[in-house]
Amino acid sequence: MCGLGFLLMIGSFMINPVLPLFAQSLGATGVLVGFVVSGYFVARAFVELPSGMISDRFGRRTPILIGIFVSMFGFLVCAISTDPYQLIFGRALGGFGSALFFCTSMTLVTELFDASTRGRALGIYQAIEFFGTFIGSIIGGFTAELIGFANTFYVCLALVIPTFVIALFSPDLKKESSPRVVAQSSRAVSYAALRNFTLAAVSVAAFLRLFDEQGVINTILPIYANRFLGMDVALIGILMGAKAAGYVSAVLLAGLMCDAIGRKRTLLIGIALASVSVFLLGLSTGFGSLMVFSALAGAGSGIIMVPLPALVAESVPPSLRGTAMGTFRTLFDMGAIVGPVSLTFVLGLAGPTACFYVASVAILLGTLPVAFIREKPR
Repeated sequence: MCGLGFLLMIGSFMINPVLPLFAQSLGATGVLVGFVVSGYFVARAFVELPSGMISDRFGRRTPILIGIFVSMFGFLVCAISTDPYQLIFGRALGGFGSALFFCTSMTLVTELFDASTRGRALGIYQAIEFFGTFIGSIIGGFTAELIGFANTFYVCLALVIPTFVIALFSPDLKKESSPRVVAQSSRAVSYAALRNFTLAAVSVAAFLRLFDEQGVINTILPIYANRFLGMDVALIGILMGAKAAGYVSAVLLAGLMCDAIGRKRTLLIGIALASVSVFLLGLSTGFGSLMVFSALAGAGSGIIMVPLPALVAESVPPSLRGTAMGTFRTLFDMGAIVGPVSLTFVLGLAGPTACFYVASVAILLGTLPVAFIREKPR
């Protein structure tokens, strides 16, 4: 699963540095460029929950294979696009496939390990996954410079094809083809288990975590550094790299923390670190301080991300883990949609500093429901 996730993330994120430019080259302007970028997350938000239900009904292998195949088709559509609307459709297919694959794969990882080692396993899996996004973003820009925007999608497709082949013929993955759904007579009782406080609290924390990361770190911070502090694109790239380094380091540490001190405590530590770091970013005016607090904000985001799926998996019966994971990830994706839109609105009203303060308070609110989670003993 680590290998499949790594390759798919490289392919999916290779096009991120060039996507807005490719959209503009096809005639997209203004809001239409935003739809090209956000189409991926919008599709994910609609597909996460159904993908979890499919994995509970038909087993984990089926949505993983469908997700990789749809992602491949999405790359092909993007490569042959001649107008922005075709490009939006291709990116939506990519989000559709990504939701099927990653919702199911994360559920599967939680099932491969017991409660005493699940945190470490999730930390390693997400560190490798995020490293794939880091590598993909770097080589994507160089690839587009060498062979052009459209041909970059063909390279993405070439990377993902062996991923599909590996998943298709994996004997271990074939063992995961049996459905987890419960008997019809007890289904209503089991689905009532989804309506529990822990799942709701974790979903709120997931929403706020993406609200913060996509809204502040990936949207407001580059604008603040460039437009208000006069930093060039190269320095902004270093800030993003510092955030990525903090994230990767933190998810590995968070896995150990989850198994040592518990999921709830680890989650509260991550929320507090992310909130304080974002607040301090709003007070920073120099490159050095911005880089330090970007790394800390990335670390806080990474610490938050590890205990979330572990708490989801442990809050419901095994037969409903896929559905619960889909519910959690739907709120997760909604944060990525709401964050940039709402905070750019705040930017126009009150300036960049207010955006950091609003986001800091917003993510800190996640401690309220999390504080009342009753974690199961391990």
